[in-house]
Amino acid sequence: MAAKEIILAIDDDPAVLKFIKVVCHHAAYEYHSADSGAHGLELLEQIKPTAILLDVDMPEMDGLKTHDKIRSDFPKLKVPVIFLSAKKDLATISEATSWGSTYLLKPIDPQRLLAKIETAIHDARAKLASL
Repeated sequence: MAAKEIILAIDDDPAVLKFIKVVCHHAAYEYHSADSGAHGLELLEQIKPTAILLDVDMPEMDGLKTHDKIRSDFPKLKVPVIFLSAKKDLATISEATSWGSTYLLKPIDPQRLLAKIETAIHDARAKLASL
């Protein structure tokens, strides 16, 4: 039996976290959540997620800064990041996707979210296998 996928969702909106929890539960993913970038970084000391869902627009440390901290503080963690945001401006989308991450606009369709998670995990595993 394959290991259970572990999803870490980082978003300051409790309704979004609840929605993602339901989607992850439906897909039988192990789910962890953080309500800020700082809390997400703390959780990464304890868990090794298979994928990270990261809100772009958060107070104090936004998703782009959180992503930078994840990469600098956990350089061996090779995990796909899916940015979630209502921001449609090209500069934000370009910056987020320049790291090879996926960008998904809110409101989030549950089937599209699951498809993005599955694709990101599959692609990350294929990339690691080819190294």
